[in-house]
Amino acid sequence: MPQNESTALETLRLEFARYRRRSLVAQCLGAALLLGAWTAGQRGTAPSQAQVLRVRGIIVEDSLGRPRIVIGAPLTLPGRTAAQSGDGIAVLSPTGALQTALGAPTPAPMINGTVVNRVGGSAGFVIADPDGNERGGMGAFPDGRANVCLDYAKGVKEAACLVTFANDQMAGLVVNGLPGEKAFDRVTALVGKGGWAQMKISAPTGQESAILRSTGTDRAQLMVYDSATKSYKDVLPRE
Repeated sequence: MPQNESTALETLRLEFARYRRRSLVAQCLGAALLLGAWTAGQRGTAPSQAQVLRVRGIIVEDSLGRPRIVIGAPLTLPGRTAAQSGDGIAVLSPTGALQTALGAPTPAPMINGTVVNRVGGSAGFVIADPDGNERGGMGAFPDGRANVCLDYAKGVKEAACLVTFANDQMAGLVVNGLPGEKAFDRVTALVGKGGWAQMKISAPTGQESAILRSTGTDRAQLMVYDSATKSYKDVLPRE
């Protein structure tokens, strides 16, 4: 083959190789641009159908495999039956004691280490001490009552409560006696339907010592207990 023909063929081969490389680069660049445009479009478009996860419960464990957060209907709580556990979300201590719960109904309370049934189911939240004994909470009941209470550490008494009664008949504040005292409502402040209002102070024995009341229209009364006569006397001066 003549030298000039051989040189021409080699030049043609090199040009063809460069063309193939340029074509491959162009194809890759085009594919990258198309992929980027498609991804951007997907980010700007809401999902065509909402994603729903349906489960009966979720348990979140700590690094040692201990249940710490429980979600369920009903909840799965140590020491409580399904009926006592309520429905909602609960936080447990490392030992499995209930610390707080949000539910409807809320879990049955533990008092001095014993789980007891509530008077009625309510929607709300509860808090407990490190051992799981209930220390307070807030609840709304089916009959229209609602309350916010803090409990004493020992005994079965609430320490103080804000209460509203069914059908808005009455509302007030109640401060109970200490766990070792016989009296429950040592101090109360109540207002009721019809305009009446009353404040009461009781002795640790439960004896009502003084009652300040107003009907809303008549003059107020301050009734003080006289232990000698075992009767009450209105000590407010009269005009």
